[in-house]
Amino acid sequence: MAGEDQAKSDPRAGNGQATRFIKGKSGNPSGKAKGGMRADHFLQALNGLGVQGRDRRLGTQLVTPVVSPDEGIELWRGNAIGGRVVEILPKEALRAGYEFCVSEEEGGALADAYGAGGEREGEDPDPDADEDRLDAARRRMDAESKDVAELVSDKWEEIGLPNALTFATCHERATGGAAVFLGADDGATDLAAPLNLERLRSFEFVTALEQQDLTPEYYYADLRKPRYGETALWRVQPMIPGQSEKPVIIPNMLVHESRLLIFPGIRTSRRAQLGQMLGWGDSIFVRIKQTLADYDLTWGAVCNLLQEIRILWMKMDGLAAAFAQDEGGVIAERFKALNLARGVLGLNVIDKEEDIGHSVVPFTGVPEMIKELTTRLAADCDLPVTVLMGISPGGLNATGESDLQLLDARTQAFAQAKLTPAYRRVSEIILALEKSKPGKWTCELKPLRQQ
Repeated sequence: MAGEDQAKSDPRAGNGQATRFIKGKSGNPSGKAKGGMRADHFLQALNGLGVQGRDRRLGTQLVTPVVSPDEGIELWRGNAIGGRVVEILPKEALRAGYEFCVSEEEGGALADAYGAGGEREGEDPDPDADEDRLDAARRRMDAESKDVAELVSDKWEEIGLPNALTFATCHERATGGAAVFLGADDGATDLAAPLNLERLRSFEFVTALEQQDLTPEYYYADLRKPRYGETALWRVQPMIPGQSEKPVIIPNMLVHESRLLIFPGIRTSRRAQLGQMLGWGDSIFVRIKQTLADYDLTWGAVCNLLQEIRILWMKMDGLAAAFAQDEGGVIAERFKALNLARGVLGLNVIDKEEDIGHSVVPFTGVPEMIKELTTRLAADCDLPVTVLMGISPGGLNATGESDLQLLDARTQAFAQAKLTPAYRRVSEIILALEKSKPGKWTCELKPLRQQ
């Protein structure tokens, strides 16, 4: 009877089977856990794995290193590996350069508009003549597109865009942010106003700025519009190392974001994190600082070990007893004399009962350890080992082609994220200044390797 009553009261008791739930009924309607405390991981009471206070892993906590802009500059300036990490991708991308391209498809459509191929009133259709006119129009459009491409490319060099982008992207990687001021004159006396492309007068220069030169002042706060949460106005106060050429009336000014190319660093949140300057992100050194320090300290330890790789020793009978009875330091003076004779005369002057030799410190396993640390450092830097260290690939039939392909992939991704938007924005201003509308156009990274 007790079993039947339990089955009737248990929602799992359906059709005489006490192990199934009745449809629509919960086996635990109160939602409370049955039994003791639940733990969703393995515990090993015998050896302490997973047990708080015995398992050392449970005491591990991630502490993100803090790298200030000044420290980032010093790591870039004074550490060879740090300098390579900062400079490789920007210089590799800008070494190839960019080209201004007009879409062939768009050019063909414009050529069709200029060609006016078709029948003329009172004349018989002449397909050959129409095709000739169309070809001539296409050649004309190709020539115009080439002229526009040369004009834009020459302007890039004239205003110093490649050098400014090299400076800005390297500073972004080293310090966590940088910017480029666009010296386009639209007649505005207040740089806080957006850049007006319809009223451009000239575009003479670009100026690279460090993140310490800019501070966010106002933000886009309307969630219903694009660019929500991004900086709308920057307060610019360049850090000039000396007095200015002319008296500066306004020591700092507000500049609209449309007049700047912003390179924000590594941003993981809109909120400023520990060690970040307001409005900027992290340096690349935040992620590799500890690994870089471990690598340099390991090499330093190896170099110190090399200084003591050969340890001299001397063996003599009754040395311990002689030291016990040596009150005037005669033995110590004798050792000094032996060392002096070896240094000056190159001789070991000893008694026939004494012996002098040396021991060599073993380096077993040290090369393998350094190799593994190098691999870890390259992985943290997201660069191939051969590229980061500037070494040739080892092993039979090793050409390094896979490393070059990996470097090219990293460079293209970097250029697509950082450089292409900058080139496109500058080209947009140049085309607006020249009143040129070439149709569909792009700024493309040139091939990184010669075929």
